[in-house]
Amino acid sequence: MRRSGLPNVLLALAAVLISACGTRTVLKPTANPETSWKLITPPDAPHYSLQPGQPAKLPAPMIGHFAPPVHPVALAKPGMPPVVVKAQFVFDRDGKVSEVVILADSFTGAGHMQFEDAVREAAKGWAFTPLVFEEYSGGGDMPVKLKREAKPFSLWFEFSFDMVNGGPVVETVKR
Repeated sequence: MRRSGLPNVLLALAAVLISACGTRTVLKPTANPETSWKLITPPDAPHYSLQPGQPAKLPAPMIGHFAPPVHPVALAKPGMPPVVVKAQFVFDRDGKVSEVVILADSFTGAGHMQFEDAVREAAKGWAFTPLVFEEYSGGGDMPVKLKREAKPFSLWFEFSFDMVNGGPVVETVKR
């Protein structure tokens, strides 16, 4: 049985982006059960820091905007070893993917460009809610004002292209 990586995405977002945030949103995965992916976090990944008392709304996957990569049919051969593609998805202030960077420790063998292109093509439809930082000003004799600012963010994913029961799948869950 395969399962979606969406809950892992949300948990890792909470840990990586803002560890001080006390609320956590859990979404039920709706991705194709034959396909999943895993959020990975490089140890040197940059992150935002909150000021004391500064709230933020974490980005969350937008259900229905996670089309899985399609295994390149021409490269689907029985008995082929899994092909792992690791990618950084750069999201703009609206939560849409603006750039896909394939990481250096991804598969570099024959056909690597077709696997990378499959990840880039799938990423075009991926979307998260924006990452929004809030800042309150005023108080005392001054009226309290709330300033909201959406910021760009990056997430790193690992995709494993594999053959299961003679058919191609893209997965990250170990059997």
